[in-house]
Amino acid sequence: MSLKQEKLNLLTPREKEILNLLLTNHSNRQIEKELFIDYETIRSHRKNIYRKLEVKTILELAMEYYVPKFE
Repeated sequence: MSLKQEKLNLLTPREKEILNLLLTNHSNRQIEKELFIDYETIRSHRKNIYRKLEVKTILELAMEYYVPKFE
């Protein structure tokens, strides 16, 4: 198992759900409306995602973990 996969395995199911939305260019407000959770809860999840994946910005997150789907 790769280090990247090991880090992803540290995320909770909700964090993975939010990660996928972040990587498809959803804002915190859009995530709030889609998942029916509080804005501050999303901020907390983002903070945990960044810490667990050892990134500091959304750009770093996208560069490291976004895998485009080609058809």
